[in-house]
Amino acid sequence: MKKISGAPARQNSGGGHDYTGIDKFSTFEIIKISVPKTILSLSNIIRKGLLQNQFSQADLDLAKTSPYLKHVNFAEI
Repeated sequence: MKKISGAPARQNSGGGHDYTGIDKFSTFEIIKISVPKTILSLSNIIRKGLLQNQFSQADLDLAKTSPYLKHVNFAEI
């Protein structure tokens, strides 16, 4: 993502985030293209690891509870 140099910082009294200067097109591309590819890659890594006994059932059960893998469809693995 591009940072706009020289752009004044905005005060955010609400404690939230200031997204001024974020490239909407890059963000859209990341969400629509990169994230689904990453999810597919993670699914393939998990599937391969299970088939090659690199992951145990306990590993799989733990992965299913991970907030970082909540978008992986474990039913397809």
